[in-house]
Amino acid sequence: MRRRDDAGRFRFVPFQDDEALRATGVTREEAADAMYLVTDEGVRWSGGLAVARVIEDLPHGRFLGRLLRLPVLRQLLGFGYRLVADHRHAVSRLAGPGCDVPAAADSPRDT
Repeated sequence: MRRRDDAGRFRFVPFQDDEALRATGVTREEAADAMYLVTDEGVRWSGGLAVARVIEDLPHGRFLGRLLRLPVLRQLLGFGYRLVADHRHAVSRLAGPGCDVPAAADSPRDT
């Protein structure tokens, strides 16, 4: 997502950055469990819906992002998101360089 954000619309914050998390209102536990998108207005989107919302704001992503928020696709996206999130370290290894996922030792869910 970061690579596709040519306009710098998003600020990506690692869940280990307590100060940055406090500014968003997202707890470390919440951030360790799911990706969050927090708008300037304070609206919070998490998990698959956050992914859909980010896609919607990326260049040429409006149609796909809105499509992913339709009821049936939203459920499938939520399932797919949880599957990837629960196995993010393996996915990160498969994705190779550029996938900024912290090591398993850094994750509170894994300790």
